[in-house]
Order: sequence, then C-alpha cells, then structure tokens
Amino acid sequence: MEFDIRTEINKIQDNQDPINIHKLVLSRLKNINYKLYRYCPFDETKDPFSDDFQLENTNLNFKNVLNQQIYASKPSGFNDPFDCIIGVSTQTILSAIVMSFINTNYLQHKINKNETKRILNGEINHEKAFQLLSHKAPNLINDVILGIINNNKIQQRLMQSNKKRITKEETKELFREIFQDKTFIESFVHNFLKPGFSTNESINKLRSLLMNNSFLMSQLLLEPVKMDFDSDGKIVDFNLSIEKLETIAFQQGYNVSQESSQLREILEIAFSIARKGLDEFYNQIDTQFGVTCFSSKSDIALMWSHYAKKHTGFVIEYDLSNLSIDDAEKITFLFPVKYSTRRANLDNRILEDVDLLKKDFNYSGAFLGSIIQTIYTKANVWRYEKEWRNISLLSHTKNRTVPFKYISSIILGCKTPQESFRYFQHLSSLFNVRINQYRLDDDSYKLVLIENVIENFR
Repeated sequence: MEFDIRTEINKIQDNQDPINIHKLVLSRLKNINYKLYRYCPFDETKDPFSDDFQLENTNLNFKNVLNQQIYASKPSGFNDPFDCIIGVSTQTILSAIVMSFINTNYLQHKINKNETKRILNGEINHEKAFQLLSHKAPNLINDVILGIINNNKIQQRLMQSNKKRITKEETKELFREIFQDKTFIESFVHNFLKPGFSTNESINKLRSLLMNNSFLMSQLLLEPVKMDFDSDGKIVDFNLSIEKLETIAFQQGYNVSQESSQLREILEIAFSIARKGLDEFYNQIDTQFGVTCFSSKSDIALMWSHYAKKHTGFVIEYDLSNLSIDDAEKITFLFPVKYSTRRANLDNRILEDVDLLKKDFNYSGAFLGSIIQTIYTKANVWRYEKEWRNISLLSHTKNRTVPFKYISSIILGCKTPQESFRYFQHLSSLFNVRINQYRLDDDSYKLVLIENVIENFR
C-alpha cells in the first residue's frame, strides 16, 4: 500500500504518548533497515576543528558530526525552486469551491470491481447483494448499485444490456430511472452535501434537481468533468472550468451569464486573498519550521555529485535501530518524500475559511494540510534521491540544531583528496566511528564500499 502522509499524521495526533510515538517512528524505519544517510560537501582547505569565527560557516556538516546534532534548514533555500511552494491559480480556487460542496468521503472508498460485476450480473442473489453493500460507507457506486438492485425493472434491463449492446440514449434513460428512485435520491442527497452546507433549502433544491426530467446528474455521470483520485480512491483534483459549468447549465435551459460573471469576480478576490496568505505562509515555514533531509541509500552517484561536492565530500550514516524513546520525539515527523507528477495545491477546504466580504481568512488553519503536503511532496524527476525529511519546530531547537547521536559510520567519496583524510582520521579517533570509502567498480557504473580506510592511511 502506498505511503500516505495524512494517514500517518492522523496516527501521530491519535497517539501522543511517547511510547506510541516511538513505535510509529520505528515502524516507518523498519522498511529501510533503520538506516538513513546524509550527503555532505567538505572543503579540505578549511580546518573543521578550528574555532576561527571567519570559518564558522565552513564545513558545517562536519561540525554537526562533531557536535552530534542535525541541522534544520530553511526550506526556501532548497535546490528545487518548486520545493515547498504551493501551486495556486483561479482554476485551483474554482476546484476548491466546487469540492467544498462535495463530501469527498462520498467517493473515497474503493469498491471491489469483481464483486460489483457479480452483483450486476445477478451472480449474487438480491438479499446477499443488499447486505454486502448496505454496511459499506456511503459512496456513489454503492448507492447506484443499491438503486439498481432495489428496482427489478432497472436490474433486468441492466442484465439485458450485458448480453447485448444498448444505445447511449437507452443508457441515459437507465440512469435517469436510477436517479428518480426516491430511496436512492434520499441517500444520495444525504451524503452528497458537506454538513456545513446542508441547509433545508439546499437539500430541497438538490432533491428537486435530481427529480427534474432534464436530469443534470445523469449527464454529469455520462459525460463527467475530469476527476483525479489518489490510491485510496479519494478525490485529489476536480478539473472543472467555468466554461464547463456554463455549458452544462445552458444544456439544461439555464442562462447563467450573470452568475458566471459574479463567480469570476469571486475567484479573483479569492485568488488575491490566497496569494497574500501564501506569502505569510512561506514566511511562517522559514521562521517556524526547519527541515533536515536524508536519503535511504548511500551509493546514489547523482547525489554524490549534487550534494557531496562531486564525490569529494562524505556521507553520514545513521543507524536508528536503537533509537531511544526521547529521541524518537525529535523525529516524530520523519517521513519519506512522496514523488509526484502533480504539484501540491491548496487544500480544498481553504474556501471554508475565506471571508470574501472582509477579504481575509485564517491562513494558519487553512494551510495546515498544505504545509504537510507541500514539504513532503517533490516532483517525480527527483525520485532517484530516495529522500526522507524530518520537520522540526524551531521553538524546540537551539540555533536550528537538534541533538542526534546515532552516527554509525562516515563514508568518503571516491574522489576524496588526500588532504581530507587527516581530518577524518582525527574524527575517527575522537568518536571511534568507522570511516569507509566508495571506490569506482571496474566493470559497471556502481560504487563499491571499502571499509575502514583510515586504518590504511598513514
């Protein structure tokens, strides 16, 4: 099952006890054998043991090893310009408006396709099929199938359609009958609207719309706008445009030119509000959060090139198999990065916090989900990094540093200058830490690990 950051955050919120936090962190790390790696540059011309204030920003990663700590960086300084930046446009806001009126739980739960086919083909008797579906959480497919099996006429016609091809008009008629079934409509209306919008007036309007012969919902089902779902079947995007809304409305006999103009004006206001909030949000990320980046692999050649000064730097290996309960709390928010072809966008609940009259909104609450999504999401092109990230609250750190003593070895790059060895030899004597080194494989594009290279250095 694909790792879901929001599910993991919910686990943390439900398990605040330090012992439970410790178990959660270790269960994540088990999949990578409890090992994490940090790629670091090194300047052999500057003494990392020096107290010279002019050199205080030189070889910081080496000094963090000396001090047995990790540094929580500002996300704004990351290499990728898209990193920790939320995508927002008037299209994003429009999708958020539409999705604010859709209870995403309605379409969230997956349906077993084989089970559905067996029900629709009549291989499962009516009573058992009803029992199978009734106990499931509300979702559109369940309700449609229940609407079918509760109407003998519809069920018979659908079974006939499995034996011979029916026309598009016949299919529309079939869906129209399903949506005009009173039992189905009551269930659908009850589950469709978000609780905050479920007034008697809105419920009656939706019920009236579904009972109308012009039948808007059947058209939306047969000719849907684009929806994207995550691995759990939850909507992550509702790619709807004003033009699409206008087309649907006109096809149903409604002139919505005035409403469209008003909606465009609202979108522009919401967009300007979101932009203002985003500027404050980015400032908050830098001033309130620090991020430490790791990798689950130590032999990624591109990582050595990009982050370890073209293989002249080093990698810190952390072994967290014996992580203490106290230290687990410091890395409560240590998670693997999710790589995606889609940018992280504003949380679809943002519109519930917008006050269009005051032209303001509570961005700290609205962006909580977006903070999580943004910091742990990167473009798919970075997938080779196999990155993990830890978020630290700066109020819990000293000068952006977090004590961390789990260094199990230092790995030098294959092009480490001879001048660097004496510094790592000294480091090894101070902490009794193993110093290994990667060498180039003779026959392939691989890095080969040579252990205890300091012992051979004179």
